[in-house]
Amino acid sequence: MLLQSCDLLITLGTRLAIPQKGYVDDELARRAEIFVVDCDQVELDKLGPRFRNKFLADAPRALTQIHESVKTVGPLSIEPWLGHVRKIRQAMPLVEACHRNEIWVDSYAFIADLGSAAGSHATLCTNMGTALISGFQVLEPSDGQRLFTSQGLGEMGYGLPGAIGAWFADSTRQLICLNCDGGLMMNLQDLHSVISHSIPMKIVIFNNDGYLMIKHTQNAIVAGRRAGTDVSSGLSCPDYEPLV
Repeated sequence: MLLQSCDLLITLGTRLAIPQKGYVDDELARRAEIFVVDCDQVELDKLGPRFRNKFLADAPRALTQIHESVKTVGPLSIEPWLGHVRKIRQAMPLVEACHRNEIWVDSYAFIADLGSAAGSHATLCTNMGTALISGFQVLEPSDGQRLFTSQGLGEMGYGLPGAIGAWFADSTRQLICLNCDGGLMMNLQDLHSVISHSIPMKIVIFNNDGYLMIKHTQNAIVAGRRAGTDVSSGLSCPDYEPLV
């Protein structure tokens, strides 16, 4: 809501991937003039006509020049904007009432409660899909908690080996791996490394009946035609309960 209500959007050092800007460029910050600053011309060239103000530059240099430019404008009050921010945050918390119910476990509510219950020495490592999107929307690491993922690479299968690597880096920390039923299929064999090294890892598996992020992509780009993403389109996930 904050992004959509701004009138000026300046991005620095981000390639504006789909998880950030969505599938329809014209729907991003509809009332805003957008300026994109990136040090990679290839990434700038990928952006469509919605992003016509593109600048090839290092972020520190761009920020310095912006700072020097606004000095001549005079004092500007940002209190109205900050008031708007406070109002939105109060009206629309990260986890809303609709995310809590008696029928199923909602990923947002679960991850928020997990983050609050985890200790200050907890390391959380996420896979892609629900683990990544819900995790990075509602987790607010504090008091020494750490949160890892592969971010823009977006490859399924990172969660489990990433968590194993985190344990080898520091075996004294509480280790929590947020995984999904589709992504865990990519390297299920790595569970043997967990067993053979006696890694005290807690693994959460979100049941998406296949590849949820790809389903969203198919909904947005090919009118919902399914291919290899769930049971109805030829893909099934194993029963993970015997692994417990």
